[in-house]
Amino acid sequence: MAKKKNKTPLTTQSHKERLRQQQEEARRKAARIRRSVVGAAIVLAVVLVVVFIFVAVGQGEKNDLLNSVTPPDANSEKTAIQVAPAKAKADAPKVVSYFDYQCSGCIALEAAIGTQLFALADNGDIDLQLHPMTFQDSNDNNQASTRASVAAACADDAGGNEIYQKYHQGIFANSKGEGLSDELLRSTIPATAGLTGDPLTKFEQCYDGRFTQGFASGMNEAAFKEGVGSTPTISVNGKLYSGNDLGTITSGDLLTWFTTHAE
Repeated sequence: MAKKKNKTPLTTQSHKERLRQQQEEARRKAARIRRSVVGAAIVLAVVLVVVFIFVAVGQGEKNDLLNSVTPPDANSEKTAIQVAPAKAKADAPKVVSYFDYQCSGCIALEAAIGTQLFALADNGDIDLQLHPMTFQDSNDNNQASTRASVAAACADDAGGNEIYQKYHQGIFANSKGEGLSDELLRSTIPATAGLTGDPLTKFEQCYDGRFTQGFASGMNEAAFKEGVGSTPTISVNGKLYSGNDLGTITSGDLLTWFTTHAE
């Protein structure tokens, strides 16, 4: 009688082969996963680098814009804005008004002589330059003076000198020494100053982006370097008058006061 053959070795060999194939497949799968993870990490890294560069460039452009706009009627030193610059007579005294848009004394002086100042400048009798400061921000713990200075410079850039004059007057007309809101500076005063259409859009972009902030900051720093320690201060041909020295400026003929103090 023939003996039945033992199939155990073959079965064991087949089992080992299947196990080896499973292990090999698991190894290949793990390798694919690792490659996928590494690939995804590389893509993520590239994306992060691109985003970083984009943000950095955007921030750089924003910072450039903060210092990029100098109003067209800025004086040659870029320390003040001229009023009716082309009209000053050759012998007209140079008058620089230093003020803070939140300063109560400045508000009072503007109400007393502001209109006359512009009339003298428009007639060419004085070379008038307006030099806003922003120190009141620290005293009042706000940024209203800075925002007002930025906005006024934007008005000159967007609308020209006549619009600038009206805007400047509008700030003082609405200033109570209690801060100046964005709504007032961005909407109310531009409307009364006559900013409409494309000039209004340009003004809004300038104000929203604070494109003249570098110029405004420079004016404030320059005033301290020029020896201005308080506002209001009036300079006539380089000589500073403030406090009691301004006591008679509202009591007589304004042009006479300037010509007398210009000597």
